[in-house]
Amino acid sequence: MSQKNCRFYNTSNGCRFGENCKFSHVEQNGNNKNRNNNRRNNNDKNNNNNNKKKRNEENLTKFVDTHCHFDLMMEKFRFGNNFDRLLDKINNYTSLLEFFICSFNDPVAFSSFGMYEEILTIDNAYATFGLHPHTSQNLTDQLLTKIENCLSHPKCVAYGEIGLDFHYNHSPPDVQMEVFRTQLEKAVELDKPIVIHSRKAADETYDILKDTIPKDWYFHLHSYSDDVDQANRIIDEFPNAYFGITGMVTFASASELRNAVKAIPLDRLLLETDAPYMTPNNSSSSNNNNRRKKQICHSGHCIDIAEKIAELKNITLGEVLEQVRENTKNIYKI
Repeated sequence: MSQKNCRFYNTSNGCRFGENCKFSHVEQNGNNKNRNNNRRNNNDKNNNNNNKKKRNEENLTKFVDTHCHFDLMMEKFRFGNNFDRLLDKINNYTSLLEFFICSFNDPVAFSSFGMYEEILTIDNAYATFGLHPHTSQNLTDQLLTKIENCLSHPKCVAYGEIGLDFHYNHSPPDVQMEVFRTQLEKAVELDKPIVIHSRKAADETYDILKDTIPKDWYFHLHSYSDDVDQANRIIDEFPNAYFGITGMVTFASASELRNAVKAIPLDRLLLETDAPYMTPNNSSSSNNNNRRKKQICHSGHCIDIAEKIAELKNITLGEVLEQVRENTKNIYKI
């Protein structure tokens, strides 16, 4: 009887059990490689099937994920440079994704190490460029010029995400505020809509916006997380401000956000995932038995966010999708 091959053996590292192993260590690299590829492909199929939500999508308006990080999704899912694997995963979850807007906001993303040029070869991919508040202290004239060059890309639709983050304060608050003003001025100079990150800094964000940009400027408050009063203040002052709603709206701890979503007019809302972060709790992915993957969000989860908005506003999913698609067209022209 032939001895079974050891499934722990590889030609680089041998076997973890060494000489005590009872199985064969004959050359099996090719077989292992094929076995691993088959296992990976089967896992992709199983995950796609498990994550596919039973929903009638016929006659529903397609949506745009207005803020995601495609490069980080690729990394989290361990898809290497195979964009098709991620796109297939999304399309197996929902047939309604029309476009997605990728945020590139780190100095590495603008360098030769970044993936933005490759990602923007995807037909339905668009981009925004700006320096995140976490890395505000890295802004130089040279980096600002690089950002400006990226903003000239024909598939770039906005400047951002930029703003203030006083929760982590990875950059000093005074530096964040100075860099925020600088980039707002540059966005107005370049005639670009703005994507704004504001965390634990609602008053400062409002004051700087009021002092720096025209009242009728288009901007997107990305991953809105403040309360009704803050939302109303923005709505009253800025007629072209939009609020990006992520999977956070489904979190048990986000009652204030849910109250805000109920109050914010539907014609001021945008769908966004901020993927790979904040998987909605009402998605089939969040119920996946694989706990590592359950935390990974993708652009298809916008449909779950839209369902939650419909529930909160006591309207149909179709009404939400139709209006937010119009809102997206208004600000991003896609």
